Amino acid sequence: MTDEAPEPVCWDPVDPAGLTLAEVLSLLRARCPWAAAHTHESLAPFLLEETYELLEAIQQHSEAQDAQSLAELKKELGDVLYQVLFHAAVIDAPQPHTRPTGQAAPPTSFAEVEQLLKDKIVRRHRHVFDSTAPWTLEEVEDMYERTKARERKAEGRQAAKSSFDSLPRTMPALARAAAVIDRAQRMGRQLQNPPGASAEEQRIGHELLALVQEAHSRGVDPEKALRAATEAAEKATLGRSAHERG
Repeated sequence: MTDEAPEPVCWDPVDPAGLTLAEVLSLLRARCPWAAAHTHESLAPFLLEETYELLEAIQQHSEAQDAQSLAELKKELGDVLYQVLFHAAVIDAPQPHTRPTGQAAPPTSFAEVEQLLKDKIVRRHRHVFDSTAPWTLEEVEDMYERTKARERKAEGRQAAKSSFDSLPRTMPALARAAAVIDRAQRMGRQLQNPPGASAEEQRIGHELLALVQEAHSRGVDPEKALRAATEAAEKATLGRSAHERG
C-alpha cells in the first residue's frame, strides 16, 4: 500500500494592484509556506512586538515632530494592521500547512471585524451620530460607561468585575494599574486596597500602587514617568562610568 501522491499545486500570477489588503493576506496565506504554517498562537509574539514598536514610534514622533518620525509612525501603524489582517486570514483558512495550496480562501473575516468595529463605534458614540447639539466631556463619559454597562448586562456579565476583566492581565503591571485606577474613577468608584499587607512583596506592591494613584491624581502618566526616569538613570550611569574610566 502506497501513500497517495499530493495533488499538483497550480496557480496563475496575480496582479496585486487590483487586490484589497484582505485579499493580499488571503493569497499570502495560500501561497507562502511561512504564512501558511502560522496559527493565532504562533502569531501572538509578533503582535506584541509590533505593538511595542508602534509605541516607541509614537514616543519618538512626540519628541521629534519631524517628517522622518512621522514616516516611521505610519510604517509601524501599518505593521500593526498587518497583524490584524493576518489573524483574520487565519480565521478564513484555519488549518496550518507547510505545502501551499495556491487557492486563496474568500477573505470574509476582516470585513466582519470591520463591521463589528463600526457597529461598536456607532453604538458607543451617540453624541456623534444621533445628536443635534454638542455634548460635554462629562456627558460623553457618563453615556459611554452606561452604554458599556448595558452591553455587559445583555451578555450576562457582572458590571464592575467585567469592567476590570476587560483589562488584560498580560499588560505590563504599571500600565494595568494605571488603567484600573482610571476605570474605577470613570465608574464612580474609589479603588480599595485590601488590608493586611504583611509580606514584603505585598507591601512593596501596595506602595507602588499608591504611587500610581498619586500620579493619576496629579495627571501624570506613571508609565511615561518611569520610562523617562529609567532612561535618565541609564545616561547618568553610563556617563559616570565613562568619567570614572577617564
